Amino acid sequence: MRNIILILFLVAMVVCLIGCESKLVQAVFQEQEWSENYALEDGVTCTSPDMIDGSIGTVGRAPFPERIVGRTVYGAFPNAEVEITFPEKKSIHKIVIHSEKLEDFKVLALTGPGENWDLLAEIDSNKEKMVVIKASAMTNKIKIRARGIPSSAGDGSLHSIKVAEPEIQEIEIYGYAAK
Repeated sequence: MRNIILILFLVAMVVCLIGCESKLVQAVFQEQEWSENYALEDGVTCTSPDMIDGSIGTVGRAPFPERIVGRTVYGAFPNAEVEITFPEKKSIHKIVIHSEKLEDFKVLALTGPGENWDLLAEIDSNKEKMVVIKASAMTNKIKIRARGIPSSAGDGSLHSIKVAEPEIQEIEIYGYAAK
């Protein structure tokens, strides 16, 4: 008898929650509102400014470290890096990356003193043209570290290959909208 009463109570609660338009139900199931795109704000800088110009029609290239530019690389593919810097710390909760050729990459946030970078996301074998990353970081710098794109054979040896800089059309960065 006790189990039947409990079941009836739970059914009544579910029916009430589904049928009622209570503020609690709306708050729980309401879609999150995002801030304006932080990357477009005044004072924001980027290693490749075309990546944060507000246009998917432009393409920015992620630069390699200076020590490998214009050289044939032996062994593992090098990583290129793009850094976005805000004038002050921001609470970051969503990052959107538009790219037709970005396959393997990491998104990091500078969160501590010195060069303490926290991994926000690691994407392998991406085939999507738009990647949405949910994150949680308080930072003034975001870094995207991407693997170079094989472009042609190197010097003909078995272990060398030339790589092209990864291309990104646009990077969008959001926090929660102020209420």
